Amino acid sequence: MLRSVTGYRSRRRAMRRAAQGPPPAPFVVGATRSGTTLLRLMLDAHPEIAIPSETHFIPDLIKAREKHGASPERMLEMLTSHRRWGDFHIEASELAQRWGALPELTGPAAVREFFKVYGEKQGGPPRWGDKTPGYVKRMREIQEYLPEARFIHLIRDGRDVALSILKQSFGPETIEAAADRWRGRVLRGRAQQPYLGYYMEVRFEDLVLDTEGQLRRICEFIELDFDPAMLGYHERAEERLKEKARELPRGKGRDPQSAERRLKSHEKTFEPPNPSLVGAYKTKMAPADQATYEALAGDLLLDLGYEANSLAGANGAGVHEPRSGPRLPRSMRRALSVAGHATGIRPPAERRDPAPFVVGAARSGTTLLSAMLDAHPELTMVAETGFVPKLAETIRSEPVTAERIVKVMAAARPLAQLGIDESEMRRRIEGLDDLKAAAVLREFYGMLSERAGTPRWGDETPAYLKRMRRIQRALSEAHFIHVIRDGRDTAAAKPGELDPGKALVIGQRWEKKVGSARQQEHLIERYLEVRYEELLTATERVLREVCTFLELDFDEAMVDPPERAAIEAELGPVGAWRETLSAEDARAFADVAGELLDELGYD
Repeated sequence: MLRSVTGYRSRRRAMRRAAQGPPPAPFVVGATRSGTTLLRLMLDAHPEIAIPSETHFIPDLIKAREKHGASPERMLEMLTSHRRWGDFHIEASELAQRWGALPELTGPAAVREFFKVYGEKQGGPPRWGDKTPGYVKRMREIQEYLPEARFIHLIRDGRDVALSILKQSFGPETIEAAADRWRGRVLRGRAQQPYLGYYMEVRFEDLVLDTEGQLRRICEFIELDFDPAMLGYHERAEERLKEKARELPRGKGRDPQSAERRLKSHEKTFEPPNPSLVGAYKTKMAPADQATYEALAGDLLLDLGYEANSLAGANGAGVHEPRSGPRLPRSMRRALSVAGHATGIRPPAERRDPAPFVVGAARSGTTLLSAMLDAHPELTMVAETGFVPKLAETIRSEPVTAERIVKVMAAARPLAQLGIDESEMRRRIEGLDDLKAAAVLREFYGMLSERAGTPRWGDETPAYLKRMRRIQRALSEAHFIHVIRDGRDTAAAKPGELDPGKALVIGQRWEKKVGSARQQEHLIERYLEVRYEELLTATERVLREVCTFLELDFDEAMVDPPERAAIEAELGPVGAWRETLSAEDARAFADVAGELLDELGYD
């Protein structure tokens, strides 16, 4: 009920602000390889609108100005250091001049001016739009800053998406990962709908098979008269995409892409809409892969009106149904549970050995602490599981089978990489009395500790920094150890060249991750902070504190595990930023993360 009221108020506020703002600006979003480039080119073919290649920087640029007070120079450095800046063919000095002429340089004004400059280079159409698929995760944030944004969520059958994306040099590498990524992106976009003033869904299949009808529908949504030129998008598509005819530099977790490969990935847009792209999975995807995909994302496929043949006729055997109906608030449920144990009405909870979950921002030293813990003869540490909070949430809220649970695990990382056979994992899950998250996760970790011959286990997945509360709800034994390192040293340890713009972006991310984790501390029952610098200089003392926290006897083997020297060399020495970062780099980092650095005692 509360969520419905909040959504209604958010929508009403967004619509009121939009009515007083600039003309509508379409934002084309969706899962990667869903046809967003196709729709971008169709809209861009309209004589009154220009839509550039993917931007990726809009929310961060606005926040740099609005939240951190970044100077125009810092904002410009942030843009020009972005790996996609070269796609826009805008001179930095030209944009700086335009920003300088504005009566007031706000974050939203800076973004609008960027699009205006880009549009002028395309002949000066009066309107602009954006096509960045990843913004499907940040629509509410964009709406808050740009009330003119109208979101067009393009949705395509996920199995056809998988056929396309698995051929690319980026993105998921397995059918499980592709299904998990598509399902997550689509659901995340749809979950924001109640809070958005202007949101519409367009099916790729409809866009291909009824192009004019869908384009007229979209034009009405963005208050733009339909123009027949939009149907001839393919006649100028190759020319428009030449702006991307350059190597795309290495990005976060992505290899560089050659100009040829970038253009080839969009060559289908050089032709009229091709009906053969609809339902191609039926003949091109192996039946086993179809079944695997549908085991993970079949519920959403059916909800969207797509068929899922492997699910047809399922009798529900072995299906765990989540609890339904109204529930008391978590705080009240916990109070009743404590009271029940204290009065003897409920049997006392089974005591379990604390399980360390090592978390932290990138390059903060979590790997070193994990190696030290793993050297303890009673403890096995597992690195980068990736699925724990998602699996816990899936089991809590959706019907699941043992098969689907195993596929959710494998979507994050092939289980074979962890030394686990999928069929064995499936058999052990099927043998559980109840498919609850805690039991399933303990079975998984238990298998690994058994194989290693240790009675206890732990996890080192830095990204769980953002999901500690979800893990705590699933596993009462979870003890979180947050490794914190001077953020400037994490920037110095990042591979590749650094400049003030990149330093600013790294600072934003470090401040957000570390700051948000510390804000959760009062909500986490068992939380310990460890400074990386102290782990190096006072190793035994810090490890003894960690062992006390984990109710684990200290062992000398922890101090100097075989991997220690190599890990330290990769992360670089303490204070390396003083030599590696230029004065401008350091100032850019401090512009956005200085308050947190001070709070943590870093000078």
